[in-house]
Amino acid sequence: MPGRETVAAMTAGAWGLAVGGVDRLVDAATEAAGADARLLVAGGWGEAWLAASRHRARGRFDAGLVHRGIRAWAER
Repeated sequence: MPGRETVAAMTAGAWGLAVGGVDRLVDAATEAAGADARLLVAGGWGEAWLAASRHRARGRFDAGLVHRGIRAWAER
């Protein structure tokens, strides 16, 4: 939602820009990988992005993915 004041409006605009930009990257990756490609999301803003994204129906957020990968790498 746009804000009623400058800071809130700019924050909403920046968030919309970020979500839209990642959506566009996912569009390109999906086009290359095929329409039935699944989306696995991880990282600090991943859950919030997925909730706001038009790709939320195809995606799944995994909060521990990065940490499990680092652990697996460290155990080698």
